[in-house]
Amino acid sequence: MTNLSIRALVLSCLVLLPATPRMLAEETPPAEEGRELGPGGASGARERLQMLAQELNLSAEQKGRIGSLLQHQVEQARALRDDASLNRRQKLKKMKAMREEGRAQIRALLTPEQQAKYDAMPRPRRGR
Repeated sequence: MTNLSIRALVLSCLVLLPATPRMLAEETPPAEEGRELGPGGASGARERLQMLAQELNLSAEQKGRIGSLLQHQVEQARALRDDASLNRRQKLKKMKAMREEGRAQIRALLTPEQQAKYDAMPRPRRGR
């Protein structure tokens, strides 16, 4: 598998990872207009956070905390993608663990009612 394929796979895994609280605004920040970041990264993360906010009726505090948490996860995933010391299998294993940990961290920030809705939500598809 080529580096490009590995990058595409890792980026597709980032769909769960929303960006920072500043990305909660309805408009795209001027610095990011026109940028194509793919299904993962900040653009996919922003869409995911907006969807979670709408579906779960997140409070402003929850949005901020989840946004910060997921921005950190985006950064971790990028670092993992660029880690040349790991092979493809190791990266995939670590990415899966990161996704599950992130899911648990998000869930911990939700009310019991929100947790029930979150648990029932389909998980984003991995890969292409």
